[in-house]
Amino acid sequence: MMSGCITTHILDLAQGLPAGGIEVELWRLVPQREPYRVCKCRTGPDGRPPQPLSEGHAIETGEYEIVLHTKAYYAATGGLFSAETIFPVARVRFHINDPSQHYHIPVLITPSSFTAYRGS
Repeated sequence: MMSGCITTHILDLAQGLPAGGIEVELWRLVPQREPYRVCKCRTGPDGRPPQPLSEGHAIETGEYEIVLHTKAYYAATGGLFSAETIFPVARVRFHINDPSQHYHIPVLITPSSFTAYRGS
């Protein structure tokens, strides 16, 4: 069976730009065990990590979580919104049903909200 992958794209709606330089982590959540980090990276200027979050790891059925360090991102972009950021870390938990598929999880961020969806 062909292995799928997990990718993301982070867009900063407050500034109307891709969220370049935001720290992103992918965690695998396994029942009855400690979660483990699959990936830690920063997005490029286009708001995308340099490679799939799952690069080098087999994707399995189950729970995963993308973690975005939004307060640090807004502080690094000049501080305009950092004091207003009520979600210092945005966590997007999702379930993999079919490990052979591509799971693209775009996230839209602002200092007061975030939204995620399954993209294509």
